[in-house]
Amino acid sequence: MGSKGIQVAIDGPASAGKSTVAKKIANRFQYIYCDTGAMYRTVTLKAMQQGVALDDPEALAEMLKHTAITFKPGDPEQLVFLDGNDVTAAIRQEDVTNNVSTTQLRVPFGQT
Repeated sequence: MGSKGIQVAIDGPASAGKSTVAKKIANRFQYIYCDTGAMYRTVTLKAMQQGVALDDPEALAEMLKHTAITFKPGDPEQLVFLDGNDVTAAIRQEDVTNNVSTTQLRVPFGQT
């Protein structure tokens, strides 16, 4: 984000609707919503495609060093890109959904 951009943080208790509100604000103002769930799904997809063990934090961290996840506003939903390729639909496939919880416990976001 550029120096003139804004960032909005929404705080509150679990199940209060923070993500719902954030997505609506982002859509309305064409902001990027940092969707961590989509990020975990994207990492899961790439790991599956490359044969990286989903339960190996070190291997996932190494893979992340060579991974670009970006978001772009879309209608009706935000678009997700993995290394420049649109994976918005691919990250919602059943095989990714069935494996994302394994990856989510081991991906060191913020450490790469």
